[in-house]
Amino acid sequence: MHAWKSMIAAAWFATLPCAGDAFARQDGAPAGAPAAPATAPAAAPDDPNAPPPGSGVKSLAEKTPEERAAEERPCDLPLEEIKAAIELAQARAAGTLDGDFPALAAERRKRAVLKLAEMPHPVTLDALQKIVTSKLDDDVRASAAFAIGRMKFAREAAAKFLVKRIEKDWDHSPVLIGIARGLGELQLVPDREEMHRYFRHKDDEVYVSMIVCLSQIKDVESLPRLHQIFSQFGKVSTHSVSVRVDTGTAGSGDQRAAEARGRAMQQKAKPERRKGAIEAVTRAVQDITGVHFEYADKFHEWLLENEKRLKIKVQR
Repeated sequence: MHAWKSMIAAAWFATLPCAGDAFARQDGAPAGAPAAPATAPAAAPDDPNAPPPGSGVKSLAEKTPEERAAEERPCDLPLEEIKAAIELAQARAAGTLDGDFPALAAERRKRAVLKLAEMPHPVTLDALQKIVTSKLDDDVRASAAFAIGRMKFAREAAAKFLVKRIEKDWDHSPVLIGIARGLGELQLVPDREEMHRYFRHKDDEVYVSMIVCLSQIKDVESLPRLHQIFSQFGKVSTHSVSVRVDTGTAGSGDQRAAEARGRAMQQKAKPERRKGAIEAVTRAVQDITGVHFEYADKFHEWLLENEKRLKIKVQR
């Protein structure tokens, strides 16, 4: 699991030659698909109360037609060369070319599949889908799901395929994480309810992977759901707790009482905590809104103020 995650992280930030700026993060839908959700309101450049920037990456809706065309362009390698690469990747993924070092062979299998992400093409997408639905090990199938995120020439079809795999691979955490990362790269939300299903998964890494996915997509319509996650941590600052207590006694009684109350406040925020969730949701909210919130109630106030403009429904 750890080897797969480190490799995916490396691939996530790699620049691959055939797909242009394919690892940039965007938001919205391709031409002909339903309109992209409203973007978060931006403050005027000279506004002294302007919020700090989020990720600084353009959403898909903000990209020019030329920019979208460039990242959605299929690979122009000769078809025979693409097919040969696919055959080699399939053989390695199946372990038929393994040597005498099983651990090294496992890494080669995953890398062979990830290499196909460099060749966005209909035959590549078909091959990757077959790997995801195969009986190969979870790490290889997860790599294929992630690589499908690079098939941006067929965003909608690729995203729908990945979402349909969520239920089928519910008990395969590595594959679910690969699906979330693939969807994040595709920048589409074909079924928000099914994607939010991740938040009912028992695996913390699966749970957090969907928060990261929504951050990549900059899915404005998921802000109320992200607020629910944020609220699980209470109204305590995500950074620290500051408490003053006057017990009316001399000595260090006040300090001890304050420390005890501070611990109680922090513990109050922990029961619903999922490992890595508060960091991920704080970053996701900042990426989507352009504002860093330390407190759930402040985030809620902001959502209420911008509810109509963002066309979202916020719980009172």
